[in-house]
Amino acid sequence: MYEHVYNDETMPSKNISITDDIYNGLVKLKRDDESFSDIIGRLMAERKKDPLKFFGILEDVPDEIFDDFEKGMDDLKKSATTKANEKIEQEW
Repeated sequence: MYEHVYNDETMPSKNISITDDIYNGLVKLKRDDESFSDIIGRLMAERKKDPLKFFGILEDVPDEIFDDFEKGMDDLKKSATTKANEKIEQEW
C-alpha cells in the first residue's frame, strides 16, 4: 500500500491509503503537470458528465441500417447456437 502525503499550505488535506494496483493505475493515468489530487478530481469530474449527452445522436440513421444490424445479430446468434449444439453432440 502507498500513502501519499500532499502538503499544500493553502488547502486542507487528508491522507489516504490505496492498494498497489490502484496506485499503479493512477500513475499511468497521471499527466506530468498533475498531482494525485488533480487526477482524482479530473476522474471524478469525468464521471459526472451528462449521460444524456449523446441522446438522439442516431435519429438520422435510416431504419434499414438498424434492420440490417438486427438481422446480422440474429444470424450470429443462430450460427453460434448451431456451432454450440454441434460441439455438444461431438463431445457426447
